[in-house]
Amino acid sequence: MKTTGIKLMFPVLLLALQACSNPFAFSKNPGCFETHVQDAMKLYEVRKEQYSALSQGRTTLAINVLMLLQRLNLPKAKAFDRRALALNKKGLEGLGCQEFVSMDGVPPFQARIVPSSPEKFTEMNLSALTKNLSLLLEEKNYLALTQTADEGIAALNSATHHNCLVRHFLESIARAADLTPRHLREAAKLGLEDEARAWSEDFIGLNISVLRTANFLDQRVSGFQDEGFAVFCQDLPRIPKY
Repeated sequence: MKTTGIKLMFPVLLLALQACSNPFAFSKNPGCFETHVQDAMKLYEVRKEQYSALSQGRTTLAINVLMLLQRLNLPKAKAFDRRALALNKKGLEGLGCQEFVSMDGVPPFQARIVPSSPEKFTEMNLSALTKNLSLLLEEKNYLALTQTADEGIAALNSATHHNCLVRHFLESIARAADLTPRHLREAAKLGLEDEARAWSEDFIGLNISVLRTANFLDQRVSGFQDEGFAVFCQDLPRIPKY
């Protein structure tokens, strides 16, 4: 999609959100998924202005698009939280919260970050990667799913100031896939294995589904990153294994 297309799309989607605001409003007592989305949006509200002041407003559109996508994701986050809470109340602790890390892990804002060695945006075959991840998820091969996500992350290690959204979601996939067998072992003791498996697989599938959009946004900000504006890269926490 060209930049002009995004500019035309943004106000239309914003009006759509205003017309049906309830599903997209913050909850008073959010679960872990919604809390993560809320915290991210609050951070980007601040950093959007910081980047805009440095880039003469050139970075604002890409950040607005990401924030719009986050807002659109709120109903899904709430639905995941409701499902997780129902399982938590039945004794399955951890599921739905262990998958997330605190936004407190986001590094402090820096006006410009110059890599110690030259680097560029890494072109990835996202079609092949998402197809492979989806197939492994369908096969319920959580170990191979974790390893494949880790391999994708390793392919980006030479460009620590680019491809940061894709890296973030691959880290999320790896963490969730690594957690799934543990959740299932505990769920089996409670007779909740099917529900726990469905939650984890749906969550991993959601992360896989956004990889192409993440790559699109990574591409759009790569020029700013070349200038030293670490858009997204200093605005996301790293997601280690649990």
